[in-house]
Amino acid sequence: MVVTMLQDNIVMAAPLPRNEPGVLFLPDTAIVMDDGYELSIQGVLGAIFILICALLLWFRGLLDFRSSQGLVGFIVLAFVAWVLLANFEPAGTFGRNRWTIYLVVPIACGLIGALLMSCTLHLYLLLLGGLGGLAVGLWILGWQTDLSIKSNWGRAILLIILVVVGCTFSALDRIFHMFGTAFTGAYMLFLGLDVFFHTGFTYCFTTTLDANPAHAHIYQATRETHIIHAVLIVAAIIGLMAQLCFVV
Repeated sequence: MVVTMLQDNIVMAAPLPRNEPGVLFLPDTAIVMDDGYELSIQGVLGAIFILICALLLWFRGLLDFRSSQGLVGFIVLAFVAWVLLANFEPAGTFGRNRWTIYLVVPIACGLIGALLMSCTLHLYLLLLGGLGGLAVGLWILGWQTDLSIKSNWGRAILLIILVVVGCTFSALDRIFHMFGTAFTGAYMLFLGLDVFFHTGFTYCFTTTLDANPAHAHIYQATRETHIIHAVLIVAAIIGLMAQLCFVV
């Protein structure tokens, strides 16, 4: 009887996965921001891909040239695919397989990008700096609630300028594309972790890059997001030093 009571208490205390058509929501007791967010199995798989790419990009100096070249192609086209899906998703959504589409399509496009990037060197180096410029822009925007720049046009101009500057400087010296990969890797690292902890850090990314009126995005700068933004700089410096020490 005592064993039965203990089992009942454990079952009542431990949240169970919730299954809906096309998605399985997992229990996540580590969530910081309680705004109705739920962790899905597709979100977990997507976060794992992001974290793997982040670590490989963060310590790009440990990779051989061809591997990092394919990695950048994967990240760029997967990112572009996600932005297009988010911005052009109809008000009625993509249906019951919505979360699977958001997972599979970027990965498939990323694999195509990895193959295409093997055909070019100069574009690869430019994109390293461009990714860094984009990450720096998102980092700047994330310091204030509703983003540091309130205008959509202002945000777009900032990101475009930083991407162009990143691409330009990346073509001048290797230190700039090293910084670009270190900063992008660090940003992606915390982006992937936030899928599990949900501090609201991810909302800066989605609010900036997803202009779909059917998607509600409210970014709030909190103590947790400020800590992440500060630690991100330290992580970027560590990644840069690792590349300087082990670049091949």
